[in-house]
Amino acid sequence: FSQFLREFIYIYHSRHTQRLKKIGLHLCPRKALLFLAPNRYAQLAMSIVRNIVFARNANLIVQHPDKFSLNRCPDNFPKPPNIYGDQPYFLDIIVPKASDTEGIISFSYNPQKKPLFEDFKKEVITAKIKQTDIDRKFLNDTINLLNAFNGDEIFVYGTKSSWVYSLDGSNQMVYGQEAFAPPEYEKEIDKLPSHQNYDSYDRTLLTLENSEQNQKVIIRLSDLFEKFYTSDKNELKEQFLNSCHVLNKAFRLHDIDVSASYIFLVSAIESLIEIEHQNDEIKTCECCGQPQYKVTRKFKDFINKYGYEISNTKKDKLYGLRSQISHQGKLLGRSYLKNWVIETQADLDREHKASLSYYDYQEIKSIAKTCFRTFALYNL
Repeated sequence: FSQFLREFIYIYHSRHTQRLKKIGLHLCPRKALLFLAPNRYAQLAMSIVRNIVFARNANLIVQHPDKFSLNRCPDNFPKPPNIYGDQPYFLDIIVPKASDTEGIISFSYNPQKKPLFEDFKKEVITAKIKQTDIDRKFLNDTINLLNAFNGDEIFVYGTKSSWVYSLDGSNQMVYGQEAFAPPEYEKEIDKLPSHQNYDSYDRTLLTLENSEQNQKVIIRLSDLFEKFYTSDKNELKEQFLNSCHVLNKAFRLHDIDVSASYIFLVSAIESLIEIEHQNDEIKTCECCGQPQYKVTRKFKDFINKYGYEISNTKKDKLYGLRSQISHQGKLLGRSYLKNWVIETQADLDREHKASLSYYDYQEIKSIAKTCFRTFALYNL
């Protein structure tokens, strides 16, 4: 990063946030308030939509003054019985206001033939219906971006139904669905909440060293959001958001199966590698016809560039685990039933192996987060 560090310095930008600026250059001006398809939404009026999301951390505050604000719900909202439960948060997001439009509401077609838009009947789509689509997209993309940069995962509930026991001490069993029933609250607000002392909440994510000038550059969470939102590389940002989507799926899969989550973590890194090399000329070996720059080599080089230093042996192991899971069906130990009773050395060895493989899972997760943060900082 020596070249990168020569181009950037860390300076105090305003009372509430700290920014990364180029020496002698300004960051891209905020031409559009939105980071998604700015040309599509540039002429629309704006509103601030209040969403309820969850995190397993009771003390999160994240904000960007022009885009969103994440704050704990008021004390009168239902809370879990412990600090490790699903804590409710308000995620307030600036979104464009929809208006009535025309489009296809219901349709059917032969999937073997490409459907053509002009062949279908067009009907009026009300602003209310269109607004639902816009709100959901902005919520999804904001969560994906938050989870790629932040240390704690943000999530929303799905539609899963199951039998559950009440945790209020009554042990009553009911059949229910993931849901949250808050007291009445404003679904739209006039102004994003802000924190006068946000500096104390703004997380340090990366510390880069310039050995030539004996300087350290501290990269905070607000720096990465500023880097993303002020970038004018719209196509690259869309690609990066798609990679963030894959990464977020990996986080959500953890509670279902760590092996599936592991594959998605590696796939998220590989999606960034694809972006990195999308314009490269593919050179093949004259003898065998195989690409000269192989997948495993790209993976190791990418971690060297955007991750942190680990041995080549460790990199081979981490990528090899992905191949074992996806190609050989050899899952991580935590994916199998756990033995509660250890009767033999073989039982103990199996439990030990499962524990070690979970360390590998945590390692690839940490590498993925570091790669996403550094890639965004260096390329957007």
